[in-house]
Amino acid sequence: MAPHQTAKISTVTSASQSTTCRGGRQVQSQVVKQVEELDEVEDALAMDTDSDAAVEMSETTQTKNGSLEQLVADMVGGQRRRHAKLKEGAGKAYNNSYKKVQDSINTVFDEHENEA
Repeated sequence: MAPHQTAKISTVTSASQSTTCRGGRQVQSQVVKQVEELDEVEDALAMDTDSDAAVEMSETTQTKNGSLEQLVADMVGGQRRRHAKLKEGAGKAYNNSYKKVQDSINTVFDEHENEA
């Protein structure tokens, strides 16, 4: 038996095929360059908008800084008032219980003297 006949595939490319390949590569490289240029432009614009946003943020921070300071001052003042009221209430409760204990002790000694 004879070996099967197969079609011979040519590995040599013709002149028109090689031109097409080079032309495709050229177009592809041009597209890549254009995309890179667009990316650079977009990056530059993004940096400008970032700096604009930073400036706007700092301006709003400066305008709100006064109200922020006022808010913190109000919070601290409120906390101090609450602390003073709690301290005052604790002092009153202590004084009341001190008087009750003192009176109870005096009552016990008075009753003991009366019994003796």
